[in-house]
Amino acid sequence: MTPDYIIESVARHFGVSPRAMKGRSRKDHICVARHLAAWLMREHTFLSHADVGNYLGNRDHSSVVFAVKKINGYIAQRDPRIVAALAAVLPPPPTERVAACFPTETR
Repeated sequence: MTPDYIIESVARHFGVSPRAMKGRSRKDHICVARHLAAWLMREHTFLSHADVGNYLGNRDHSSVVFAVKKINGYIAQRDPRIVAALAAVLPPPPTERVAACFPTETR
């Protein structure tokens, strides 16, 4: 996953523009999308906190640290917004992708 793919996918899922995610808005739905994008970039790329901050509108590394902690808390609580977003944004595990290539016969 690339940072651009993550930003586009999260923005599409939350119904916001990538530009809004990189902007200064503090509206809840935009902040949650931005935090999730930061979390995904830290979990699925080799970017540092500072690099993730640069992708998300030149934010400070401490903002990314906060975002990652916030999303980890949502995940621990099984927040439905985050669970649904992760299911929509993350690709399926390899076993599911392979199984989809070989449909089972119905009898």
